[in-house]
Amino acid sequence: MPTTTFNPAVHGFRFDNRFVNVIVSLPGKGTVRTSGRCGGMAYAALDYYARDRPAPTFLPTPPARVPPDGHPLADYLLTRQIESFRNPSALRFISWTLFPDDGLPFAKGVRKWTADEVTQLKKSIDRGDPVVVGLIGARSLSDVGRRNHQAVAFGYQLVPGGVDVQIYDPNTHGTTSLLRWRKGESEVHASNRPTRPWRGFFVHGYDAKVPPKKAG
Repeated sequence: MPTTTFNPAVHGFRFDNRFVNVIVSLPGKGTVRTSGRCGGMAYAALDYYARDRPAPTFLPTPPARVPPDGHPLADYLLTRQIESFRNPSALRFISWTLFPDDGLPFAKGVRKWTADEVTQLKKSIDRGDPVVVGLIGARSLSDVGRRNHQAVAFGYQLVPGGVDVQIYDPNTHGTTSLLRWRKGESEVHASNRPTRPWRGFFVHGYDAKVPPKKAG
């Protein structure tokens, strides 16, 4: 089983991705909010991995489920979330969302695009490099930020007809989840969300950054 030295129990965070982001406050209208910092958590996990450092062992104090805004770790994850969407490959969250699974006369579509990405993912892991993956679940622009996702792929196993990809999913901390890709199938099943398969996934670009020393 080709794998890297990335370990979700070491380089992943000790809490699930339950962030609520206040985008803007409108006088008399309340606040505009989004949910989650999966991209920030995926990027940051690789930042710690690249420096051969474990992720901070911060544990939220109930009833809080994540570090509060203003905490160095929460702020770092928000910064990395924004930077993940500034990476040029993030445009695929939109283009893949809008394309059908089986393609159009002028483009392959999500299913065949994913098959191409599987090849790239395996090459990266064969070199010992874990990668961020963008997971596509949305089918409309209004769902781009709600039904798409990011995770870290760090190993794979060849199986009849396809591959099982080992991932650190920020939504389910402390465990290794599996993406089950099979050639010819239009859905990618995930072990940590068995009733909600993904449409496909791609290797998301990543630029390393030095994480803050005092974030735990």
